[in-house]
Amino acid sequence: MKDTPRPEQELRRSGLAFFGRITAAVSHDLNNVLSTVGELSGLLQDFIQDGRQGSRIPPEKLERVAGSLAAQVQRGAEIVRHLNRFAHSADDPTRTVDLAGQLQAVAQLARSFAARRQILLQTQSDFEAISLRTDPFLFQQAVFLCIDAALLSGERGDTIAISGRGHDADAEVIVTARSITSSEEVDARLSLLTLIATELGGTIAHRRDEADGHHLILAIPRE
Repeated sequence: MKDTPRPEQELRRSGLAFFGRITAAVSHDLNNVLSTVGELSGLLQDFIQDGRQGSRIPPEKLERVAGSLAAQVQRGAEIVRHLNRFAHSADDPTRTVDLAGQLQAVAQLARSFAARRQILLQTQSDFEAISLRTDPFLFQQAVFLCIDAALLSGERGDTIAISGRGHDADAEVIVTARSITSSEEVDARLSLLTLIATELGGTIAHRRDEADGHHLILAIPRE
């Protein structure tokens, strides 16, 4: 019979799995960028070959290709910037972070997962300025698990909303979805989420509102 992993072992394994999922997704996105750049490069080679054979290449065609290449370079740079920011979240076990910045960062990392399920991620635009002293990597993992549970329960065309607020001495993250249904995968996410919330000194609650769906509420002490 297999031994039940201790909480610290489960946290270590889940952290590595989380890091692996994010880097795999980012690698996939970067590969798409490189593939597009390769296609555009091939198109330029075709233009060059046509020019050598005496054909006149309309300037607007070259401008379109140049613009597309510039857009892909910018997209690739943004992907790398988000990956670097995520990687540095593991630098310090505890530091003061901005709630809005953390939620925007996690939402950006989760968007490719949502896109594959054709689900829209929406982030709050009017965040109040809230700072909290916490473990940034664990905090981002907890927020991602909230989003992941909602994605696993969602259907094509759904919208998942991510918001944050201050509540007494806590910072609260609210992930709202049409439904959060019980399944082996969702329950595993919520079980791990409870463990991480406890490690962060916080709580996780699942509430249902007849008016606007299901809410996963992650409450973390600001200090």
